[in-house]
Order: sequence, then C-alpha cells, then structure tokens
Amino acid sequence: MQHLVDSLYSCWYLWLSVLMFLLPYVLAPILPSTFKSKAVMELDCDVKKAYEAITKEPQKCPVGGSMTKGLQVEVANKDGTPTEWKEDLDRTEVVAVKRDPGVKPGTTARISQTMESRMADMTSNWEYLLEPAGSGRCRITLDGHLEIQRGGKWNGPIFRMITYLADGGKKGMVEHLNLVAEATQSRRKWIA
Repeated sequence: MQHLVDSLYSCWYLWLSVLMFLLPYVLAPILPSTFKSKAVMELDCDVKKAYEAITKEPQKCPVGGSMTKGLQVEVANKDGTPTEWKEDLDRTEVVAVKRDPGVKPGTTARISQTMESRMADMTSNWEYLLEPAGSGRCRITLDGHLEIQRGGKWNGPIFRMITYLADGGKKGMVEHLNLVAEATQSRRKWIA
C-alpha cells in the first residue's frame, strides 16, 4: 500500500497538469463570455496619418499583432483600401477581419471593424475614434467588445479563462495600437 502512495505522490506534476487542464471546464459556468476593453493613446502625428496607417496597410499593424504570420487581403475598395482580409495566426488559425473605413478624416475619423475566429467561436468588435489632441497630435480611442461563445467548441472555456485572467482583450488592442504608432513613426503616450 505504501508503494502505491509513494508512486502517486511521485507523479505530483502529472496530477497538477490534469488539474490545470480541467480547471477551465470546472469554472466554465461562472466565467464571463463577454469582455469589454478600452485603450487610449496619443500620437505625434495628425489624424489623417494615423487613419491611413490603420486603414490602408493592415500588414503593418495587423489586429493579431505579433501572432500574425501572414495576411491575405480578400476585398478592397476602388482606391485599394482593404476592407476584408484574413490573418494567419501561427498556421493554426485564420481570423477573418471586416473593416468599415468609416468617416474620412477631417478633424475626426471613425473606423469600425469586426474579427471572427472559428477556432474558439470568438467574435470581436472594435470601434476607433481618432481626434486631434493639440498641434500635430492625435488621440486614438479604441473600444473593444469580445465575445467567446458559451457551449461552443471544446477550447472555449480555456480561451475564456485566459482572456479573463490575462485581460486578453485589452492586451491585443494595446499591441495593435503600438503597431499603429510604429507604422506612423510617431512617439506615443498612453492615456488609458
């Protein structure tokens, strides 16, 4: 009997691994399925330059951030502005993105976009507001709403737990806005 107890005890890492895998499924009923996030950043560039970085070249600032391994434009406007594309995330996931270029920049600009992932039954909507923030500066406010469907695929509870614990919705928005700052070659200042 002692030998059996010693054997089970010596495999503590195996039991811990099983527990860590099962934890999201045990907590699934109480984990939220919708997440709201907001990120606000000021850039040392005008609204038009930031708007063009976001709308004209998704390759430079993909919504998947550093996870994006490839990007293929599916639909573009007559002026060449991409409105639908697919981002390949590590060759295992393709995220479909649809963007409404919104109001052309004058003093302010608005952009809406929807992302959809079939791997996790996940949908995300981002609303951009670009407005002047002083001479030669602009403020980008990005509001996000992420929904990971309940009762969807087997990995849904895992994605919900990771998103909940790591504030995954906001982290993705922050990484995306950092890429926008790099694409405009502007200094950034985080507001929220």
